[in-house]
Amino acid sequence: MLFFSKNIATIAALAVTAPTVAIAELSGWRPDLPWDDLASKLSPSASMIDTSFGNFLEECAPEFMDKPFGERTNHALIDQPSGVCVDQLFCAYERCYPRPDGDGHAGTTLSQRLADTADTYAASASDLTPEVASWLRDSSNPSLNLPSKVFFPAVASDVVAAINFAKDHGLEISVKNSGHSFTGASTKRDTLHINMNRYKHYAPAGITDCGVHVDAAGLRTGSASDDLSDQPCRLASARGKPATIRVGGGENWDKTFRAVKAANEARDGGYKYHAVGGAAGTVSPMGWTFQGGLGGTTGGRMHGFGVDQILQIEMVLPNGHHVRFGPTEWEDASEEGFTAPRSMSVSGVCRDNPEELDEAQWTWSGCPEDSGINFDDLWFAVGGGGGGTWGVITSISLQLHDYVPFSILFLDIPSCPDTVSVAPIIESFRAKWILLPSMLNVTQSESHACGSPDGTLALACYGESAGQNAMSAWKKYLESNTEVLSEFGLSATDASPCFGLLELNDYGEIIQIKEGPYIGKLGDSPAPPIQSMANEKDLNVLIPKSWVEENPEVALAAIATLPPGNPYYAFGTGTNSASDQANSLSSAHRGCGLKIFLDPDAFFSIYFASMYDTSDKANFPAFLGSNHAGTNMVGPRKDDWTKACPKELTQKERDENCISLQEAIYGTKTLARLEAIKESVDPNYMFDCNGCIGNNRAKNSEQMPTEKETENSSTSGGFYYHVQMATLTTTVAFLMLVI
Repeated sequence: MLFFSKNIATIAALAVTAPTVAIAELSGWRPDLPWDDLASKLSPSASMIDTSFGNFLEECAPEFMDKPFGERTNHALIDQPSGVCVDQLFCAYERCYPRPDGDGHAGTTLSQRLADTADTYAASASDLTPEVASWLRDSSNPSLNLPSKVFFPAVASDVVAAINFAKDHGLEISVKNSGHSFTGASTKRDTLHINMNRYKHYAPAGITDCGVHVDAAGLRTGSASDDLSDQPCRLASARGKPATIRVGGGENWDKTFRAVKAANEARDGGYKYHAVGGAAGTVSPMGWTFQGGLGGTTGGRMHGFGVDQILQIEMVLPNGHHVRFGPTEWEDASEEGFTAPRSMSVSGVCRDNPEELDEAQWTWSGCPEDSGINFDDLWFAVGGGGGGTWGVITSISLQLHDYVPFSILFLDIPSCPDTVSVAPIIESFRAKWILLPSMLNVTQSESHACGSPDGTLALACYGESAGQNAMSAWKKYLESNTEVLSEFGLSATDASPCFGLLELNDYGEIIQIKEGPYIGKLGDSPAPPIQSMANEKDLNVLIPKSWVEENPEVALAAIATLPPGNPYYAFGTGTNSASDQANSLSSAHRGCGLKIFLDPDAFFSIYFASMYDTSDKANFPAFLGSNHAGTNMVGPRKDDWTKACPKELTQKERDENCISLQEAIYGTKTLARLEAIKESVDPNYMFDCNGCIGNNRAKNSEQMPTEKETENSSTSGGFYYHVQMATLTTTVAFLMLVI
């Protein structure tokens, strides 16, 4: 097979210059360290290898360079032997930017970056400029951000051994599940890289029915066993959920969804379980969940964010302790409008025998007094504060919901006589269905049954007749818009088939790969691009639901200016009411109506102050969506919140003069608490991933704010509709899977 397309075919020769070496050889990264000592503590199935740029060229680059955008898949990347692949080519470089720079792009302007990366999202090798191609074939490019030592743990004791080794020798650690990070947070040079993809899989046998696990006292207080083994079911039952699933730190949604489906199909009584998860099979439940987790395709508008699905977390902390923790005391919060009980206390235990390989022999007890672990803080931090920075997740227990039928409405291209004309009408219908259902004589409950990710014209619906209800409303909507249709020479009868309806068992059947080497697995959305999946020039803004309801006509006019498929519709009553009120996800997420990409100059100069409370200049309000936030997405100037961070500033100047990515996501007070927890959990920054908490180095934090002082900014009127968005190239690929 041709290794690289014509622009950079000669790069292949480099692939053979740096072969993988064994642990015992002294020619790899940090040969001065006693790697054999670490190897002697590992399980038989664990492995550790030295890697090089040559491995990346041979195993990872061809997926981007030899295939057109629509034929790529992260499934071809995550299982490669070296473990260094990422699912966005440029994210193999510092800040997801391959321009050679030995100082972290500190002296490069955003304007320069935008010029360098223009039109590279869905590019093939032949589309790249000679300059960019030369950067990619330069093995000495100082912007390369690939690790040189990759460790594949198989069981938790392997992770404990690696972290203790790193602690003893002052090493930094980077962590990867699938590499699906918009900021490139899952790769870093000069780190001991822990690739979790070969870690033990729990999901296939990880479902536990909870009906017999909880007594009356347990429902009130938690009353968990000393080792917290029954804590997930007690909490699930208190939340009214039938079951739990344990997911390993190396499993993705493909493996998790297929495990739930297998359990459903094995039952004589029909489907029972439903999992709220991501839209792409190769996305990790770890990173997706801990960033918030948008469930636009899996009922998240009813059941909450990904962070709301967590029952228990098992992880290895930077201090080397293998811990298990989760809420054990809670109280009813239904009178305040919450469907989930309020978590009042989080308990945790440490493993007594961390060297034990056999999980059946694990023992747990209270953590040593000198461990300094505050499990209430840790639950708050991990639940919304992002993955990769608090330690290594070895497993999580998630709640499962009662199964309801699934259906999906989608742009049916073969059946539509004029997709260009009808697509905006579908978008207008979707906006009303999601945001303003009364305009369609639809109930709020019917609206919340359906949601959608960005990049596609669809409504994924859950419940008896949910899809049929939406289809009926669509047909009525067309009948009320015959004048608009007539402008395109169409009738309601002509346009009706453009929004097709499929009734299936679950969402996984939509994205399941039907042929080829990955048949049966659940596919990508989107396919791996050249540049970062994050929008390079716009902001990932959370639009308040309250404003949409107060200004419906302006909101609809604004959405009409966007390319169809732009909005992310994953927000509803459930994304507020399902919170346990002990997590770090911002109030901007909880009060969101939709997420869209907006031009920063117009947004800050005209609309930011009217959408969010900016009256307290010491308390910047969160406004940025955590999932899908990119490394370029920062807030306004620190000295003037009405002005966007200038593109002409260098990266160093942007860092100094503009609100950081982290503060834009969490707000000032929540970020301060998260940074203080980071200092406590990981004072030496063993975990220091790009865009993560503490990566912008707010060391020597002030006193940690209390939970009541955490960011809770209000939202108010106003809207921004001078919008721009990078071209979304995933719509057709997604719809072709549907049809």
